[in-house]
Amino acid sequence: MKLVKEILVPAEHGVAYHVKKGQTQRVIMVDGPQVGDWIAFNVDNFKEHFCPTHSYIHNNVAGTGTNTAIRDFYSRPPHLNIMFTVTADTVGTHWVMSGGKCTPQRYKFWGVEGHHRSCFENLAEAIDPFGLTPEDVPDVFNMFMNVEYDQQGRYHIKAPAAGKGGYIDMRAEMDCLVALSACPAGDVSLVNGEGPDKGNKRLKVEIYE
Repeated sequence: MKLVKEILVPAEHGVAYHVKKGQTQRVIMVDGPQVGDWIAFNVDNFKEHFCPTHSYIHNNVAGTGTNTAIRDFYSRPPHLNIMFTVTADTVGTHWVMSGGKCTPQRYKFWGVEGHHRSCFENLAEAIDPFGLTPEDVPDVFNMFMNVEYDQQGRYHIKAPAAGKGGYIDMRAEMDCLVALSACPAGDVSLVNGEGPDKGNKRLKVEIYE
């Protein structure tokens, strides 16, 4: 593959970018363990966007908890087209769960006082230049996010299963507008690492053709 573009996603912020059909996006934990909240839209019809629910249904895997078996990323009904296909994954542990992105309301629920950046806001800011609004932010793919469930069905956030240099490759099956948030919740949970690795970090995107 030939590298055609590199994009750095600042810690606690989001970036939007285009991936053409046939190109591969590689998302890398360039500084260490760091979750990315990822969404995608069909460039020719923004109403067609990535749908986690139908992605795990059509991959015939469980819809809750840590999920390593998603290969094909489907768009929402009535379209149900494959938008991206995973071609390589050195981490192997992600979260595919509707409503997985952090929001201002969730930080209040966690007891955080004052304003705290969230993936919802990061994604809304990233897609704004393309004429999309906060109401257009769909559910996300939580790449590199590691959770476990207890016997009561409650989820618990763990540190990512891999660290610096871990990546996932996804080939675009249509021309897409993509947005990616470097999750800012590392100061209130283990989502972006623990111990010396704890904290919010950058992500790097490489686009190949």
